[in-house]
Amino acid sequence: MTALAGRVLRERSGVLLPLAVGQALYVTDVLVTGADARLEAVLGDGATLVLGAGSRCELQHLHLPTREAPGQGLFVISGGILRLLMTKGAWEGFEVRGTTAIASVRGTDFVVASTRATTAVFVVSGIVAVAGDAGGSSRLGPGAGIDIALGEAAGRSRRWPQERVVRTLAQVPLSR
Repeated sequence: MTALAGRVLRERSGVLLPLAVGQALYVTDVLVTGADARLEAVLGDGATLVLGAGSRCELQHLHLPTREAPGQGLFVISGGILRLLMTKGAWEGFEVRGTTAIASVRGTDFVVASTRATTAVFVVSGIVAVAGDAGGSSRLGPGAGIDIALGEAAGRSRRWPQERVVRTLAQVPLSR
């Protein structure tokens, strides 16, 4: 854990514990940020996770890249917003699941926001493949975003208006 603001908790086996800078994150940890909180963690290879206010993210699977094998991961965001800045070329098979869609990436910088009824994905740089739980898929490049509602298939991505991009990135700024 490299930076925290506000109240950030870690849930393990149904028990909520406060999280502090310097503590390690583990697979199966569920990270929970309060209404005015934010978390930033640098993964072992330099990839960065930012979790915005009012978010809940489960680290279901994480194998950091090594010299012998690329990294793999699966995070599930059941509410709130996260940003991942992945190390180019080091990751293979990294996915973020929202309530209505899944984003698959390799080396990129992207944001996933999830509510009970929608999942939004925005790509800052790189390429992200998004598949809707109700079908359909889309490939997003830099500046493109997609919103997938519950029960709807993934449609085409589109360029997000600058105002929305600024508002989205302000929720999950990178400190470096």
